[in-house]
Parts: sequence; C-alpha cells; structure tokens
Amino acid sequence: MERSLTADVRRLPGEAIQRKLLDAAPGDIEELLPALTPRGEELAAIAIDKLRKRGEREAKDFRETLERQLGRVREELARHEGAFQQLTLGYDDDEKRQLETNMSAWRKRLEQFTHDLEREPQRIRDFYEVRATRIEPVGLVYLWPETN
Repeated sequence: MERSLTADVRRLPGEAIQRKLLDAAPGDIEELLPALTPRGEELAAIAIDKLRKRGEREAKDFRETLERQLGRVREELARHEGAFQQLTLGYDDDEKRQLETNMSAWRKRLEQFTHDLEREPQRIRDFYEVRATRIEPVGLVYLWPETN
C-alpha cells in the first residue's frame, strides 16, 4: 500500500468508477461530517485561543512601547519648559520659534499618546477576535485499489 501511495505514477480509476465516486461524494461527506466536526471544533478553539493570546501580547507590547515614548517626550518637554528662558539666551528669533514649535508638537504628541493608550490596546485585541467560525469540507480523497 505504501508503495502505491508514494509511487510517481498515479493511475486514476476508470471513468465509470470516477463517476460513481463523484456521485457518492456528497453522501460520504454528509456521513463523515459528524465524526469530523468535533475535531474541527477542537482545532478551532485552539486557534481562537492562540489568536486571543497573540492579541493580548501585542496589546501589552504596544502599551509598553507607547508608555516608554510618552515618558521620553515628557522628559524632553519638561527639560525644555523648565529652562526655556535660560535655554534660549543667545537664540535668535528663528531659533526660539523653532524651539517653541518643537515644544508645541511635543504637547500635541503627549495628547495623542494619552488618546492612543486609551483606545489602541483594545483595538489590537479586537483585531485578533474571531467573530465567526464554520467547518466546511474542502476535499475528499478516495483510495482505490489498482485491481478494481
């Protein structure tokens, strides 16, 4: 049997037998589904759990990354705000304006970080949520002996 399955030459059964098998396929699938459905549901549950865990991990990683960035921007903004007058001594108007623009952008970014921290981790988890499952047959293989 193993030699037959691994042989390079694959012989198809005669046309009459092929027609008979094709006609029998819907009934065979119907008979097999009750036995295969529990296994499919088990595998679906495993896949759903893996996706949920991946979503949790990615949401956690995202949150940690965002919190680190938020901390760095806060530090940079605090450093510049606290010593703005001293930092800008000797700056011309363009340089002061550039620093003020940078600080304004950092403030906006802090607001965006806060917004993202509130929404994005859940959005990431939702992305990995399985909303529908179904079990559908995708193929049927008949092993037919060469002698028939």
